Amino acid sequence: MEKGMYIISEIYKKVFFLFFLILISLKLNAQQYNAAGTAVAMSTSGCYQLTNTTGQAGAVWNIYMINLNQAFDITLTLNFGNRPDLYYGDPLCGADGMSFILQPLNTGTVGVGSGVGFHGITPSLGVVMDTYHYNPTDPPNQHISINKNGDELHGTTNELVPPSAAIGFPANITDGLDHLFRLVWNPTTTTLKVFFGNATTLPTTPTLSYTGNIVANIFSGNPNVFWGVGGSTGGCWNVQTVCIKTTSNFTADSSSCVGDSVHFTDNSVSGLPIQAYMWDFGDGTYSGLQNPTHIYNNPGTYNVTLEIFNSGGFFSGITHQMIVHPKPTVVVNSPSICIGDSATLNATGAATYTWNNGLLSGAVKKVAPIITSSYIVTGVSPFGCVNKDTSLVTVNPLPIINTIGDTICFGDTATLFVSGGNNYLWITGDTLQTIYPIPLFTTNYSVVVTSINGCIDSSFATVLVNNPPILSITSPVSICDGDSAILTVNGGVIYQWDNGLTSQNISVSPSVNTVYSVEVTDVNGCKNDTSTSVTIISNPIAVISADMDTVCSGNPIVLTASGGNTFLWNTGENSSSITIYPINNATFNCTVYNSANGTTCSNSAVYAVYAENCNTLYIPNAFVPIGVNKIFKPIGNFSEGTEYYLVIYNRWGQLIFETYNFDEGWDGTYNGKPVQAGVYVYYLRMRFGNQKANFERTGKVTLVE
Repeated sequence: MEKGMYIISEIYKKVFFLFFLILISLKLNAQQYNAAGTAVAMSTSGCYQLTNTTGQAGAVWNIYMINLNQAFDITLTLNFGNRPDLYYGDPLCGADGMSFILQPLNTGTVGVGSGVGFHGITPSLGVVMDTYHYNPTDPPNQHISINKNGDELHGTTNELVPPSAAIGFPANITDGLDHLFRLVWNPTTTTLKVFFGNATTLPTTPTLSYTGNIVANIFSGNPNVFWGVGGSTGGCWNVQTVCIKTTSNFTADSSSCVGDSVHFTDNSVSGLPIQAYMWDFGDGTYSGLQNPTHIYNNPGTYNVTLEIFNSGGFFSGITHQMIVHPKPTVVVNSPSICIGDSATLNATGAATYTWNNGLLSGAVKKVAPIITSSYIVTGVSPFGCVNKDTSLVTVNPLPIINTIGDTICFGDTATLFVSGGNNYLWITGDTLQTIYPIPLFTTNYSVVVTSINGCIDSSFATVLVNNPPILSITSPVSICDGDSAILTVNGGVIYQWDNGLTSQNISVSPSVNTVYSVEVTDVNGCKNDTSTSVTIISNPIAVISADMDTVCSGNPIVLTASGGNTFLWNTGENSSSITIYPINNATFNCTVYNSANGTTCSNSAVYAVYAENCNTLYIPNAFVPIGVNKIFKPIGNFSEGTEYYLVIYNRWGQLIFETYNFDEGWDGTYNGKPVQAGVYVYYLRMRFGNQKANFERTGKVTLVE
């Protein structure tokens, strides 16, 4: 190592040493959690027991305030005990649950009563995990919700997210098992997400999610709050615990060799954000990155240490051994060959070998490159270390052959020439550079050429024999009366039609069926002739009729088109007759086609349909369950055969009335008992007569006392 680099390394080491002296000092003096009420620290580091008998309320708080203007992400392990939610007074009944709480008061705060460790703490925000069905508003199972200001009840203005919104929260969490709990706060989107899982796995989808400016709306603009977990038991009990773990750990690449980049991956676990990482690679170098990469320059065994420090003041460290192996010395030969020959490559110095250029694995390879080529062999030692060498295979070129062919008319003599070598052998048996064949059709004549180095290659010269032109002409066409057709002939350079025209493409407009002939001359003066025909097709007369002039809105009417053999309505149907159900006055169009010999001409007709509104509908927005207007139902004049469906929901989304009978309406009761006056939601679906489209409406109706 050069002197300058040595000095820099020593300075780097001293800076890290000083930094970790400071962290160690913080570790020795940090008391990051305060147990309040009945909560006590457990023998397991980072774990606290909140309750263990009846009538208890305990909490554990991080003494460092967090700033809600910054992102917050914490994972805890919660255990709710193993006593089930039985009736109050049963000696085995379990209660009451735990709550994750944010509050700006102090770290001695404890919830009062049987309020899931949350009751009475204000201002506050709590993720309430209730294991006892007590309040009338509680759902029948153990449940989770997001509430504020120490109010754990449901259906109040202090409930931010109800239990019904939870995804995947188990009906029974008093199973005596550990459960992972994660809370993520994003101040940019003002979104709070809660994830609840088993002892080892959290779901990817939030169990609960709330979006709102909790700093402004709950904490009066103060972003600094304490966080903690509270629990209570009331008249029943459970041993309820919370653990905040910090464990240092890491993994590295399975094989490490001199000169390779070794990737170290941090696998540490911490209930609070990790503030600092300290890596000691065991060779006098260090890093403060979370997932560093390091290169070892010498083989050997190195003790690698990772220490972490989180925002709660916890330290943790771990050491793993890293064995660094030397690279193998790989050597491969570099032969020379003629093009078309093969070369044998032999690699030595390693345990296994792989090659580029698709040669796969093996120490010995046979190759046949067509140009001078490089082959890279990668050798792997018994320890998995890798090194490479390159073989250069020199390829001597084949003779460069140049042939000159000929183009002749049928019966003429051709002249063929070849160059580029010392000796020549034609397929005809000739050994001269120039030969004179007389082919009857286009022919390739192969020739073998030998270079001065004895390398052999072959080529061919072509004699193109011109025959009379092969013609193609537009197939017989059909056109509508009065239209024109484009006739095209291919296969030559000079064209002479029987109507006197001389272009390759002509336009004709015959009034009767006509045959057209053309004579074609190619570039060599050879001629041929052909012909095609044009057939005339008459246009259709389109007519639309209906089975009635006027129809009730939504009732059927049949439209029929005639005048051709193919039909296309503007409704998309393609039959001659269609049945429609008009709601309003409408115009319908049908295009009538007359097809023959692959040609279609067309014509269109339009028909106006008049639809009368034979149905009326009125829906009241309020009613009094006594007197004249005591039943809520739609009124109006409808066609016979009307479909009818009416339902009523209360403000919690509960279905309290349902009927398919138009003669039946809601009388303001549920299960035979009057409901409270207020606003209710209705959904109505009807179908008038034979209308295809349903009438649907959702709205609100006020029940007046």
